[in-house]
Amino acid sequence: MLIGDDTRIKPDRMVMRWLGAHGCTGGSEEAKTLIDLAAKEISGEVTPWMIDHAIWTAQRGIKRPRRS
Repeated sequence: MLIGDDTRIKPDRMVMRWLGAHGCTGGSEEAKTLIDLAAKEISGEVTPWMIDHAIWTAQRGIKRPRRS
């Protein structure tokens, strides 16, 4: 989807839900900025894509009730 660009993320519902649970109330641009800053803060070897993937992995394991 992002054509192998490890510096970009797609702030979709999974990412936005995770960020919301951690106090982020902004939109997709703020989500991109926060994840980019987090990657830079962690180390030079962690990319925004890696953080996005970790969020997806964590969110996938959470069982949510189905909407009717």
